[in-house]
Amino acid sequence: MNDQRKKLLLSLRFIPFVLTNGMNLFPVLILAQVYLKYRDIDKYVLPLILYFSFKTTILFLVRLKPITVNHLLQFSIVIGIIASFMGSFYETNLYFGLLSGALLGICSGLLYPSFLTVQFHEKTYNDFGSGKKDQLYAICFAFVFSVVLFFLIKHSISATFIYLGIWLIVLLFIIRAYPAYEITDDEKEVSYPLFETLFLFVTGFFVIFIIKADKKLGMTNSLPIFFIFLATLIVLYFFFVKRVKPERRLDSELRHILIYKGMITNFILVFCTFYQLIFEGGMAINKIYITYLVAITLAPMIYARLLKKFLETKIVDVIILGIALGFFLILWSPTFYIGVLILSLFTSQLNLRLNQLVYNEANLPKDHRLLAKYRLTNVGSILHQLIMMFIMYLVTLGVKTVTIDELLQAYTYKHVDEAAFLTLNITKWLIISGFLITLYVIQNNYKKKSRLA
Repeated sequence: MNDQRKKLLLSLRFIPFVLTNGMNLFPVLILAQVYLKYRDIDKYVLPLILYFSFKTTILFLVRLKPITVNHLLQFSIVIGIIASFMGSFYETNLYFGLLSGALLGICSGLLYPSFLTVQFHEKTYNDFGSGKKDQLYAICFAFVFSVVLFFLIKHSISATFIYLGIWLIVLLFIIRAYPAYEITDDEKEVSYPLFETLFLFVTGFFVIFIIKADKKLGMTNSLPIFFIFLATLIVLYFFFVKRVKPERRLDSELRHILIYKGMITNFILVFCTFYQLIFEGGMAINKIYITYLVAITLAPMIYARLLKKFLETKIVDVIILGIALGFFLILWSPTFYIGVLILSLFTSQLNLRLNQLVYNEANLPKDHRLLAKYRLTNVGSILHQLIMMFIMYLVTLGVKTVTIDELLQAYTYKHVDEAAFLTLNITKWLIISGFLITLYVIQNNYKKKSRLA
């Protein structure tokens, strides 16, 4: 690659941040639009379910044979490119849609954790990172990219997939232009039990698959059996952990924080969209996803200002207060979207702080520290969805204003259903109460060890 071309590509280094973050949202918007367009849930919802299932669990399989994170990053982008161009044939052949959904899930699950690790390596070994104006450029690019994406989604699914694929090709060229680095690392790889790795992947995959299928297709008669079966698996897993004692190199408080953070993110992207779609209809998903994308784009700038304004010991208190404020605002309908924005902003700042903490953790190989972190946040994501469905199921049984089938059908077809409002509000209060109590407990435990403060 000649110097002039390399310089041009490196001048676009604000693009990877937007695309790697956006791949958690863009495929959902595209795949959801297909089944909304044809109103054939049974036929067109499976690619979206496969996307979520692979996205949440693919990192568990990386434990089987760790590879360098730079190769993993480029592999995930190539998978995303293939998936995008397969998706352009989705409307003419369902099998292309199934493959596209699965591959986009693999891409999304690997892309951001590996990109973030490469970013940390570049900053550590080459002092290469974002420029002063890159965050502003990233905001502008995110806005333009999203406007074009939403326009294409409304007019042509094939063109939308091709648009996404072209930008992933650009992303691959930019990543390949990054300066080379050499890691000096004496830490040995963690020896993960094969059984535990496969158990986490298979159980996580089918938990997400069944929950998503239940929400889209309506399989509520099997929910009690599913909960009992899952509880049995969890008990067996705890017996396995107690007997085998797998190697753990992150302390328990940090693991709890990471799982909690994963639960919050899932609350924003899953429960908040579920809740608001039934309250106001189909446009709610776009509003929440755009709000979330704006928040994670602004978060680094706000976090940098916090670092200048507050002492290190006070920043954690500010973040915790921000998260609590976001939860309280979500409880009140008129301030719901403000709450989503604030919760997303401060959760993203917590995430930035956790990224630094885990990357500097000396007990893990440098190339796989953030992968371990995102595996734990994925555990939180799975756990939140289980808790959400369980609480919602119990509330529908107790309140009896709407059945769980009717609730899920309203969500699937993006129908406003006033009969579901009471059930959803009680569910929201119960979930947020649990989050706030857990936040208080974690804050106290974590302060004792002074790991974040």
